[in-house]
Amino acid sequence: MKYALKFAYDGQAFEGYARQPGMRTVEGEVIETMQSLGIIEDPRSNAFQSASRTDRGVSAAGNVIAVVTGFDKDALIPALNSKLDGAVFWGIAQVEGGFNARHARERWYRYILHRTRMPDPNELQTAANQFVGEHDFCDYAKKDTGEENTVLTINSIDINGNADFIFIDIKAERFLWQMVRRLVSSMMDGGTGPAPAENLILMDVAYDFPFNEPTEKGTPFLKHHISARTRAEAMSQIDKIITSA
Repeated sequence: MKYALKFAYDGQAFEGYARQPGMRTVEGEVIETMQSLGIIEDPRSNAFQSASRTDRGVSAAGNVIAVVTGFDKDALIPALNSKLDGAVFWGIAQVEGGFNARHARERWYRYILHRTRMPDPNELQTAANQFVGEHDFCDYAKKDTGEENTVLTINSIDINGNADFIFIDIKAERFLWQMVRRLVSSMMDGGTGPAPAENLILMDVAYDFPFNEPTEKGTPFLKHHISARTRAEAMSQIDKIITSA
């Protein structure tokens, strides 16, 4: 059977997402855990895929992996969560054999800013509106990545928040490398470099089917010391998503 699994992780607990020899990465830890539990033999033969490979320091509330396995469906999430540190699986869906995790309907990122010395939200929204729709975003991506198609469509950018924080929610089918962080930098002060990674969350990767939630409620996710207030807010939002599952 092939399954899509939704999970959250603390980006600062890892040295990036993609597997790297000798480094503790999100993808590497998930694959090693699956192998140790007998869920997969190796990534290639079990068709392991990641929906989004987030930058180092970026966290996620709803990234997705896909895998082919004969492991019991109801036991998958409890088994993974019993072994993983810094990541929590909280949703599962059985999918067709041809399902490709990369081909999502929409990806939703949220960037969190503390209100202290930040631009007025209305000014941010005005700056954000110019990016909505179809544009060539080559100037808002890391150079020399081999990405040929830099024209894409941003579905929406919404600015909201609370008394302490401003949230920049950006939704699109796909993004270029560092694109969200560079857009945020441009909105804030016209900069071209990427904004800091630690305040960015991949909130969700959406498809045209729902994910079933496990019978047991999620467990608190905040296991690591977080010093910055904005970072604590990011982890708090991830906690709310997975503990309400």
